[in-house]
This record gives sequence, C-alpha cells and structure tokens, in this order.
Amino acid sequence: MKYVLIFFGLTVFVILLRRLRRRSSSLDLTTPIPADLTLRFDTPEAALRSIEDAYRRKNVRAILACRDFHLEAKFVVRKLSETHPDYAKMLEMNAGLCKTHFLSLLEEEGIPEWNGVGVKVTGKESLPDGMFVMSEELTLPDGSKLPQQSFVGKSKDGTYKVLMPYTDKMRAAWMSKPAA
Repeated sequence: MKYVLIFFGLTVFVILLRRLRRRSSSLDLTTPIPADLTLRFDTPEAALRSIEDAYRRKNVRAILACRDFHLEAKFVVRKLSETHPDYAKMLEMNAGLCKTHFLSLLEEEGIPEWNGVGVKVTGKESLPDGMFVMSEELTLPDGSKLPQQSFVGKSKDGTYKVLMPYTDKMRAAWMSKPAA
C-alpha cells in the first residue's frame, strides 16, 4: 500500500511539474527580492503582513520566502510517526508537491491583486506545535469586506511562515495525533 501511495504521489508531482514548466513563461522566479521590501517573520502577524506586501509587489521570490512548504506538507503526513522509515521521504515529496501546486496556481490564476486592499487581523487561535489560525478582514478598494483565514506556523528555524488558507479538514488533520 505504501508503494502505491508513493507512486501516486510521484505521478502527481511529475504531472504538476510538467504543467508548471509548460506554463512558466510568465511567472518570474528570477527577480530578486527588492532591498526596500522588508520581510519579517518574528510573529504570525508579521508573517501575514510580509506575504501581503510581497503580493502587492508581485515578487514571486518574496512570496515564496514567506511560505514554508515543509511545514505545509506536515498536514499531509501528520498521522505518520516521525520515526517511520519513510517519514523524511514522504515529507520531502509532499513539500515538493505543495510548492509545485502553489506555483501552478500562481501561473494559472495570476498573482492576486493586493494593491488597495486593507487588512485587519481579527483573530488568532493557537493550535498545537506552533500552529495558528489567523483570521483577517479584508477591505477591498470598493469598500466591501471579506473574511479570510489562514494557517501560520512556526518553522524549524523559529520563524513564522504563512501556509495554506484555512479549512476545517486541514485543521482536523493538524489536530490528529501522530502515530506512536
């Protein structure tokens, strides 16, 4: 069964990678992070502000610097014990899938427009292992307001990084106990 999962994961990864390479003509991964763009990761709130500023500047490298795909992949492999012989491989493979999928979405849908969007943090819920659910209220240029929730987690290096948007399913995955 585990080999079927690994094969399936690798197949999906290859498909996503091919798709990204085919469409990567407009997604600029080479432009360096501008010196005047300050990215801070010392608090969950600072991480959110940093990724929002990176989106406003449409700088893909800055956006990627605000994310932690290894931490995001832990949602997928959370039920595996870290002592499982395939844990590191599964984590690495899933981190690659998460990054490739994210870049594919940016390529297909474009970088979201954040210029003129006001943001107010309205909630911060602490979860186990340095994970937070951050709630925000977005004020769009036309004055309409939208709620948004995201996961923000503490990376291995002690900094906070933005993960995927919040869903109940991903919360349940994080709250599940790893195998012994």
